[in-house]
Amino acid sequence: MELREALKKEEIMARPGLAEALTLLGGEKEYMIVEGPRGSGKTTGVLLALSGKPGVLRVKMTSEAVACVEIAKALRIPDGVANAMTQTMLEDVLHKAKKAAKGACPTIVVEFNRNAESDGYGKEQVSVLKEVCVDKRLVNVVIVLSDADGAFAMPKDHARQRKIWVDDFNEVDAHTYLDKLGAPKLRDELFYQAGTRAVTLFAAAKEGFTKYIAIVQGVAEQEIRELIKVEGPTDKASGPAFKQLIIDLLENTGNPNPNPNPNLLTQTS
Repeated sequence: MELREALKKEEIMARPGLAEALTLLGGEKEYMIVEGPRGSGKTTGVLLALSGKPGVLRVKMTSEAVACVEIAKALRIPDGVANAMTQTMLEDVLHKAKKAAKGACPTIVVEFNRNAESDGYGKEQVSVLKEVCVDKRLVNVVIVLSDADGAFAMPKDHARQRKIWVDDFNEVDAHTYLDKLGAPKLRDELFYQAGTRAVTLFAAAKEGFTKYIAIVQGVAEQEIRELIKVEGPTDKASGPAFKQLIIDLLENTGNPNPNPNPNLLTQTS
């Protein structure tokens, strides 16, 4: 899927650091993991950097997906064959694709989304991708994690991973992006209330700054009310317990000796 099929020109903002890192694809025996907050423009940045490069395949997966099957479906292999795809069969397909491209490896961009019923990101899927990329050298692999904390669920394989962090826009880039969207020039309040994340700025430009800021404030107030008042499954997880925790933290802020237990102090001295 080409990037331009999904986004209008003015919605696209290049991320130079990401583009530079992606030029190294295929040069080393490693696969790439792109990390960062949800909505920071990771996938858009990757697809933009690879735009025009032949043999780029975009695949979406969750921890419940079977990697070989999802790749086969993205290749538009008929469902009857795709649903029965094994790793051996997939390697044969990728080998033929590489041969047809005169030895050039295709690139698979995998978007890993957190499953609503699980905190996992699918180490088994990553294992398959690692094997066809690093061990068999049949493809280049770029894994894009949907959430900032997704990196903690990845296999610990630092020697064969290249990790890239995509953060929110800095203020200069945020202004540039909003200029492309034709947004109003008075933006300080928007940055203060909503930040400079790509998806946030796009929504604010579409809705109007005043309306969007009101939405952000309303959501924040609701979350605070829930934290303070809603009863949790246990006493320690309830709203009142959270409220008391905040009070305790505020009362002890700036106190150089918040621990009132003299026995503990004696033991550690």
